[in-house]
Amino acid sequence: MFAVLVQLAEGPRYHNDLARSTGMAENKPLDRTLHRLVHTRMVDRTVHDVGGSAPRVRCRLTRRGCSVLPIIDELAGWRRATGMPEH
Repeated sequence: MFAVLVQLAEGPRYHNDLARSTGMAENKPLDRTLHRLVHTRMVDRTVHDVGGSAPRVRCRLTRRGCSVLPIIDELAGWRRATGMPEH
């Protein structure tokens, strides 16, 4: 979940871009994560109909989603300071 929030901190992203940048090659884990983030109102999801092909899904952080970014930064700093592995 944190990886998706960090990627969206850079700006709105399309579903496929998020899949590549977060390393979530399979759609199901990313879809579940996005569903939880939309449900908790941390992410807005917009479906763009591009006519003839599959619709494009664009996600962006909400104000609530942005408010958690400093906490994620603190956790990342703590992990680095204590030598905790990333995964």
